Amino acid sequence: MRAGIETALLRTRREMGFVFQAIRNQQLQSASGTTPFDMLFLSLSFFVILAALLLVSLLMKLGLDKRVEQLGVLFAQGYSPPQVRRLLIQEHFLV
Repeated sequence: MRAGIETALLRTRREMGFVFQAIRNQQLQSASGTTPFDMLFLSLSFFVILAALLLVSLLMKLGLDKRVEQLGVLFAQGYSPPQVRRLLIQEHFLV
């Protein structure tokens, strides 16, 4: 009985979509070639750092634009442009 079922399955396996495959060899082939994620993460890190630096520079520019009147008062009191520049740089480094 078992031998009859096996021979019937072997004859009709292609028609029924029953196909034997060497899965172990396929698994070994798929495991051998890996995706190089190190360069992907490195480039993503550089992108995040660059975006953060651009954001900080834009926020500093916005802060300077809002303080134009204060800078005008400093110039009116007799501060020279290098003194005001040095004062702003010291303040930005502190922040």
